[in-house]
Amino acid sequence: MGRAGDPPGASAPWADLPEESLRARLLPGDGAIDLVAFLRALDAIGCRAPLGAEVFSEALSAQDPVTVGRRAGDALRKLIGAAAAGSESAPPSRNERPKV
Repeated sequence: MGRAGDPPGASAPWADLPEESLRARLLPGDGAIDLVAFLRALDAIGCRAPLGAEVFSEALSAQDPVTVGRRAGDALRKLIGAAAAGSESAPPSRNERPKV
């Protein structure tokens, strides 16, 4: 399954990448990586892999898991919608496998 959890924002080019990767990731679309362009590139080569949000974050782990799950799902749907904007594909419904 593909994961769409951004590494932290534009801090000094990931000063401590292992630490940030394991404990300080952001929700999809909140970091420095252009995930919209990445999803469009995957679509351009015909990739139909499932997507999921995987966020390793101490800050998010301290919050209510249902709320964090909803926020992660909303962020992923927003990202997929942005990638699909202007293309033939449409954003998925809640029960549909994402197709960019």
